[in-house]
Amino acid sequence: MPTPTFDGDNTLIILTVDGEWDTEIDLYSEWKQWVKLSDNSKYSPAFWRQSIDQSLLSSAEIRIGTDTEAQFFLNNEEGWRIRPVEGDGETLIIGNIRRANAELPLFVPTVGMYKHLIEVEVTNRGTIEESSSSSGVTKIGFS
Repeated sequence: MPTPTFDGDNTLIILTVDGEWDTEIDLYSEWKQWVKLSDNSKYSPAFWRQSIDQSLLSSAEIRIGTDTEAQFFLNNEEGWRIRPVEGDGETLIIGNIRRANAELPLFVPTVGMYKHLIEVEVTNRGTIEESSSSSGVTKIGFS
């Protein structure tokens, strides 16, 4: 499991290797551990997490069209960015990583003159949908 470096002073998540990174495990969970160390909680949060409690799926509280996969929002409004490892290569980030502000970047380039491709593979396990049958029965399910 790769571990990033968190730079709270410069609001950077620095990837330490190229290859695959899981948003929830390698970025979000590692950040939560980093916050607990020393006085790292003094920095603005790097992530927000939004998830649907699976026990509520049969409840009227869940709206039709709700994505049931956890979403991880990088706090780019307060400067947090992800920087790839210093070197030529490719990085794949797997999972629902989003920008808190769609007008601000998620990534910054390497410090050195490297060519590094970053791809994000967004997952979607399902969306709650409503459909009607010819018998007039309304069904709520996943797509």
